[in-house]
Amino acid sequence: MSRMRGSSRQASVVTTEPKARGAGEVDGRIGRRLRSRREQLGITKTSVANTLGITRAQLTKYEVGINRVSPARLEKLSELLDVSISWFFQLDTEPASENDGRDRSVRRLVAAFRQISSQLDRTTIIELAERFARGSGK
Repeated sequence: MSRMRGSSRQASVVTTEPKARGAGEVDGRIGRRLRSRREQLGITKTSVANTLGITRAQLTKYEVGINRVSPARLEKLSELLDVSISWFFQLDTEPASENDGRDRSVRRLVAAFRQISSQLDRTTIIELAERFARGSGK
C-alpha cells in the first residue's frame, strides 16, 4: 500500500508496508536443530529456558524459527546441548554425534583444573588421569 506525500509539483511515494525484519530460513534451521538436540538429550523446555533466562514461550519461538537466537544465547545453547556453535548452521540431515562439539565432562575438568594454583597438585592430577586412561584400555 502506498500514499502520496508532498505538493502536486513534487510527489514522492512512501511505502507503508512493513519490511521483513523477522527470522529467516537460517533461523528456522537453528530452531529445528535446537529442538531436535534438546529432545535427543531428554532436556525439557523449562530447563533450557531457565538456563537461558527466558520464558518457555520464547524458547518455543526460537525452536519454530519465529524469533532469532542471539549470538550470546547460541553460545550458551552450544554448551548446554554439548555441540559446537557451527553445528547449528549445518544442514538438517547432519545429526549430532555423541562426541560433537566439546565434551561436557572435559569442559568441567578443564575449568576445575584451571582453578588449581599448585603446580604439584596439577602434576598429581595429570598423572592420576594418565593412570586411569591406561587402565581403561583407551
